[in-house]
Amino acid sequence: MKNIRHITIIAITLAAIFTVPACKSEVGESVYVITPLREKEPAEEGGEDVYDIPQQVTAHIFMDVEGTKWKPLSYEDAVQGVLSDTISEVHMTLNANATFQQREDGSLLLGSLQGERRHYLVVYDKEDEIYAWRELKPAADAGTIYLSIYFRPWRNPKTPTTTYTETGWTILNKYVAPEPEPDPDPDPEDEEGEGEDEDEGEEGAE
Repeated sequence: MKNIRHITIIAITLAAIFTVPACKSEVGESVYVITPLREKEPAEEGGEDVYDIPQQVTAHIFMDVEGTKWKPLSYEDAVQGVLSDTISEVHMTLNANATFQQREDGSLLLGSLQGERRHYLVVYDKEDEIYAWRELKPAADAGTIYLSIYFRPWRNPKTPTTTYTETGWTILNKYVAPEPEPDPDPDPEDEEGEGEDEDEGEEGAE
């Protein structure tokens, strides 16, 4: 029997939509609903992507932050809700203005965000040690905005800082160093040749 948590993207998204509490946004404000989705294994060729909802996801929101200048420098910073200035020579950091936990349906509800202001969002998955960030630009219309984020823990980055982008998110997976390759076995003929040279040297010495 298939894991009942392995459901389609459409079903997950609809569940998030219908469980958003009825709320009337004020003029110039938006309500964001973030749905995290996880693909634990790559889809087989010709097969469909299979997703579940990770259950240890947290979001940090930063107000009035320019996304090209600030970002989390490590998984630990993402967990603590800390951004670092990546442009200025002087090291500066920002702390999150608010933190949001998952609701029962697995989504994250970010409410009452002023539409005319830029916001910066950092999301991390504690189970797989993945973190992601994006800028939330001012919304054209106030109301409820639905976003999805796709975690793919099977993607091992080439380096500890290799990111990938998807649906507006910059994502950094946990880096697993490749196992070192074993030393190749020495050529038996070379070993024999070395032994013969040593014998010849000893005979010459006699």
